[in-house]
Order: sequence, then C-alpha cells, then structure tokens
Amino acid sequence: MKAGLGEQLFALQDKAFCGGCIALTALGSPGLLLFGDRWLAWKFLAIAWNAATITTAYLALRRWISPTAGLCFAALLALPPRG
Repeated sequence: MKAGLGEQLFALQDKAFCGGCIALTALGSPGLLLFGDRWLAWKFLAIAWNAATITTAYLALRRWISPTAGLCFAALLALPPRG
C-alpha cells in the first residue's frame, strides 16, 4: 500500500464483477513493496500461501498419523509432477 498501490487498487481490477481481484491485489502488494517490480514479487503471495499450506499439512499429519505420513504429504505438495 505504501508503494502507491492504494490509490490504484480499483484500477487494477480487470473486471467490474471480479470478487477477488481487489483482495488479491491488497494481499500481493506487500510483495511488491519488499521486492520491487520483479517476477518474484508477483509470485510472493503464491509462494507464501504454498509454504504455509505445506507446513500446516506436515505438522497436522505428523501429529495425527505419523512423521512419515507428514513428510510424504509435504513432499507431494512441494514437488509437482513433471510435464
């Protein structure tokens, strides 16, 4: 928001009926603030979400089933299939 995106938040919405465009822009703007206008900044939100999902799934499965189940599930989420 400090990067000047606050004033342009509605301009970044590509459709008048898009329900999540503004929320995704607001959530993604800290990445732009931290990394500048680079490709990594645009991927910041997805990378952070995936890291949180993998960590939460690993910890939950490790506790409820076994450490091996947690590792296998985390590996399946972290390493996408080829092709």
